[in-house]
Amino acid sequence: MKGKTRFYFCLIVVVFLGFLLTGFTYSFELDQIKILYYSRVSNNWDVYLIILDSNLNVTQQIRLTDQPCYDATPCWSPDGSKIAFESTYGGNNETWTMDIDGSNMEKTVIYQYKTRPQIWSQIHNKIYGYYGGTPEIPPGDQEVAEFDILTKTVIPLTFVPNYNTDGFDLYQNETKIVFARGLEGNGRTNNLFTADFISNGNDFQNIVQIPLSVSGIGYPKVSPNESRFVFSISSVTGIGIVNVDGSGYWAPISGAYWAAAPNWIDDNRIVLSYSETGPNPKLCVLDLRDLSIFALGTTTPEDYQPRVLHLKVVDVNIDIKPGIYPNSINLGSNGNVPVAILSDENFDASTVDPLSVRLAGAEVRIKGKGDPQANIEDVDGDGLIDIVVHVDTKALELSAEDTEAILTGETYDGIKFQGVDTVRIVNE
Repeated sequence: MKGKTRFYFCLIVVVFLGFLLTGFTYSFELDQIKILYYSRVSNNWDVYLIILDSNLNVTQQIRLTDQPCYDATPCWSPDGSKIAFESTYGGNNETWTMDIDGSNMEKTVIYQYKTRPQIWSQIHNKIYGYYGGTPEIPPGDQEVAEFDILTKTVIPLTFVPNYNTDGFDLYQNETKIVFARGLEGNGRTNNLFTADFISNGNDFQNIVQIPLSVSGIGYPKVSPNESRFVFSISSVTGIGIVNVDGSGYWAPISGAYWAAAPNWIDDNRIVLSYSETGPNPKLCVLDLRDLSIFALGTTTPEDYQPRVLHLKVVDVNIDIKPGIYPNSINLGSNGNVPVAILSDENFDASTVDPLSVRLAGAEVRIKGKGDPQANIEDVDGDGLIDIVVHVDTKALELSAEDTEAILTGETYDGIKFQGVDTVRIVNE
């Protein structure tokens, strides 16, 4: 945006709490929280979805798979419309995808060995997970890989002989990774590490071990505000939490029969697979404010690997009244305000659905034939195609004191985005 100050921000909306960050953000609808998990019913493993209200009461429990095989380890697509999961339906442990209602199941990766999904990238054609079972990787070991959905291929990211990676998570902008690793076949030796999420084909770069007084670590997850890690400890008999700089370690749960796969609901509450004294763990919530633990009340006999849907919102660059500065707006005008949504290396503005766009609450103008007033062009001369939309000035929900206007919208494939630019309210 020429001649203007750009404001880069990302507003994180979590249940009852917001934090300012850069990059991608987590957000919830306050009245609905969706959690995937898998369970065994009559020796048949299947993927389930539960929907909670804001008080964490289960309003729906839905069985998404019902096949005579092992369906497990589900993870969400960024927009929450699809699910990746591991299935032995084709005879091997392979990565499949399906719609949120369980329909349109499709084998995602064509690979002669085992694959297991863990994280669906913000870049829609990539899923990160594990591969193993190759002649070079013995039983009990699993390595991290990238699964390309378009080509259905596996791209190895790690190959560390004699060691096993036991759970990992990415920072929101996917430049950093936290992971657990220990000796092959011996989870008691697992320690916690961070690294740059860049691979030389054999391992991640700039690996740093976080010094802890416990081992047997697994299933690490980054908190929504990216200040802490949560993970299983002592071979899934407890839960540990540590600040990302390695300070402030504590264990809110220890000595349980089973405490595994913790996943943040928000910065105060964690859902996990938990049993205090015996087998058949259930989905439970740990509240870090008072250390209370309560079961969510699922009807399945045993519950594993909960995954909370955190809708990600992409931060984009916008230019209100392109080519003009300051962005003076007369709220009493009968005219319209143009705003450019700019493409960059991470965002293609030509995929924006104009009907989804709101600038300070104002919808895009509709022309006589019912089409939105929008056009595609390279606004900032960087060789990338941008989109310019127009909103009615009187529809803007701004006041004389406002100095910024926020734009929100979605792409045609459901990716939510938001941006901000300065405004100068005038009365002419």
